[in-house]
Amino acid sequence: MAKIKISNLSKRMEARIKALEPQGQKTVAALNKIGIVLRNRMVMEATRKRIVDTGALRNSLTYKINGNTVTVGSFGVPYARFHEFGAKLNPAAVRAMFAAMRKRSKKPRPSKGVFVGDPKRGGTLRARPFVTPAITLERARIRSIINEALK
Repeated sequence: MAKIKISNLSKRMEARIKALEPQGQKTVAALNKIGIVLRNRMVMEATRKRIVDTGALRNSLTYKINGNTVTVGSFGVPYARFHEFGAKLNPAAVRAMFAAMRKRSKKPRPSKGVFVGDPKRGGTLRARPFVTPAITLERARIRSIINEALK
């Protein structure tokens, strides 16, 4: 699960977030708006990078509000972190991954260049981040939502 806090975006934004009244109506509305914007962008990034297979990862992308913080990411899908950060897989994990793919799909599918290795020696799963780019791409919109809430 990847967690990104709004207060980590920049020092200027952190000061503006502290200026918001804790759990006020404007604050909650602004945090909900930020969460929705980031969730939609994460779904777009995951789809654009062809991470979607069954849709479980895409459907698990959401946000949670705690105080003046929005946490965005995938909650409930354990393999989301492998897509976001990449992974080194031991041979047993590679064999299990291939077995699950064969069981799920009767037709062989192209690997999309994501996995490098073989079932005997293990391998590497290439990182295809979707949370971090979403936050980077929506930074200006997040700032404008915060500024609007402070008026």
